[in-house]
Amino acid sequence: MAGPIPFAHISELQSLAEYLDKISATIASSFRVPEWVAAEITRLEVKPKYVAIHLMGLKRSGEEVKCKAFLWIEEWNRLAVKFLRDTGYELAPGHKILFLTRAEFHPSFGVRLRPVDIDPRFTLGDAEKRNRDALARLRQEGIVDSNRRLVEPFDIFRVIVISPAGAQGLGDFQKKVEQSIIHQLFTVDYIDAQFQGPNAETQIVNAFRDIQTRLQRGINYSAVAILRGGGSTSDFVSLNTYAIGRAICSCSVPVIVGVGDERDRCLMDDVAFRSASTPSLAAAYLVDLVIARASAWEKYLQICWTELTRA
Repeated sequence: MAGPIPFAHISELQSLAEYLDKISATIASSFRVPEWVAAEITRLEVKPKYVAIHLMGLKRSGEEVKCKAFLWIEEWNRLAVKFLRDTGYELAPGHKILFLTRAEFHPSFGVRLRPVDIDPRFTLGDAEKRNRDALARLRQEGIVDSNRRLVEPFDIFRVIVISPAGAQGLGDFQKKVEQSIIHQLFTVDYIDAQFQGPNAETQIVNAFRDIQTRLQRGINYSAVAILRGGGSTSDFVSLNTYAIGRAICSCSVPVIVGVGDERDRCLMDDVAFRSASTPSLAAAYLVDLVIARASAWEKYLQICWTELTRA
């Protein structure tokens, strides 16, 4: 251990600021050339003048490592526009990205990354791979077509809807049903669930568990409708998971998906009984089904009445 520093030499001691400047200079010279780095976005802090990207990666041992990337708002806009143009996604938490970056050390903020470019093909490939892997796993388990093979309900008396609270798509669904001539012929129940962000998968899967419990208790739902309005393509990343796909495949009543708009498609559309593209079209399908069944019953009763009057 070093001995006490002579008092006479205190004026020659290195200050903290000088020491941190040396660290900054060393990092700047060692990482002068930008390098490509792969990481997952865990959080975005978008401020008026800058954006901080919280990043996470894994060591070979499985240990998590975390770091921040910093961009001025002009730099962020340039990369974000490029990413959106090439993928159709907006950069968002949950995305795995490949970016070209320099490293720097700031005395107040520590080590941080300074991205200069991004490769959108990496994220696009990862999203498609997640979807393919989930479908392959469901196919291997022999359940990928389970919900699609269910018989279309003959009578619609009660439907349960899974949707984010207050979502525009939910309002479109309700408006379509209420404007129909048969809106009083069936009941609609609702379960709130997030459809984006880290809690989306858990809340949607739990909603399906709740529905199965209700079915076992004797509540006879004719169908389940999953609804949310359109949004950025990145909003649908949270829906492309094996757990959500399995929940739909395991549901014992037909599931109608009305998520997004005509251009949006996710894993749920590939495994559900019916993909209706939009909440309004999901409502139209149910309304048309009720009208068709009511018409069939009307014709049947007319035939019965004709036969009775002949007797």
